Amino acid sequence: MAAGVATVELGKGSNGKRLRKVVYGSTKRQVQAKLKTAQDARDKGIVTAGGNMTVSARLDQWLDGLDATGKLTASTRRGYREVVNLYVRPHLGHIRLARLTA
Repeated sequence: MAAGVATVELGKGSNGKRLRKVVYGSTKRQVQAKLKTAQDARDKGIVTAGGNMTVSARLDQWLDGLDATGKLTASTRRGYREVVNLYVRPHLGHIRLARLTA
């Protein structure tokens, strides 16, 4: 990692392409701090890459993550999917995360 720039891998998007976040800083220490922050956010499941990812694609990632944890019953996961598909996705699914506001 050179002073000035670093890249964090965020996984794959709904289209199968790798998602990355690039962080910049004027010193190596700044870049390392920003890199650590971005990695921590990624590890907590917080989306830090706006790009072209839509709310719908992020919801898919979240739901798939719930399936992978195995901590919820099948009926709970199914209920979450129903709520997302019936109420959230039709109204907000097309909005890009980078343009999402309160």
